[in-house]
Amino acid sequence: MKGQSASAFLSLQTVLTQEATTLHKMRENMTKTESIIEFIKGNGCEEEAAKQIKENGYKAVQSIVFQLENELRASATEADLEEWNDFFTKAKQAVPSPAQYSPSWDGIWKEFHFIYERKIAVLAQIPISERKGDWQVIFDNPYSTEGAVCHASCSLAEAAYLYAGYEYSLKKAEYVKLQKVRDYITAQGK
Repeated sequence: MKGQSASAFLSLQTVLTQEATTLHKMRENMTKTESIIEFIKGNGCEEEAAKQIKENGYKAVQSIVFQLENELRASATEADLEEWNDFFTKAKQAVPSPAQYSPSWDGIWKEFHFIYERKIAVLAQIPISERKGDWQVIFDNPYSTEGAVCHASCSLAEAAYLYAGYEYSLKKAEYVKLQKVRDYITAQGK
């Protein structure tokens, strides 16, 4: 019995050591990808960013793409979008062809740029005093058997991002609508 306990303890200790090593590597990779983003956002660190991207490959580019997407989605003002565009310009220089890291990123820079331009255009049409509140995006094709898609209870930043994303890939007979919700009644199940 004593030998089994020692064996079980050693097995448990081995598993815990492996998990700790994996966790350490994950934290190290997170730190590297965070530093890559900081290199790109900073000034004069292009060589270091390029080196980090070369060393970390897919993970580095993934972190850049995800960070760009999250910041573009969250950008709520024209100033936020200009700051995002500075980051985007530097990211494109650091990673001119993200598709070489993943085929799913083919055309991602073009899509991000389109969404950026459309968010700027949307914000230009909405007075600052009208931007707060609930917004929604409706996407539909009245000639399709598929139902309409409605993203409700969004901030303007989120709704404008979704609106532009749908607009980017609109096909014939499809439409997307961005609208502010003025009045509503809500019921919730019990």
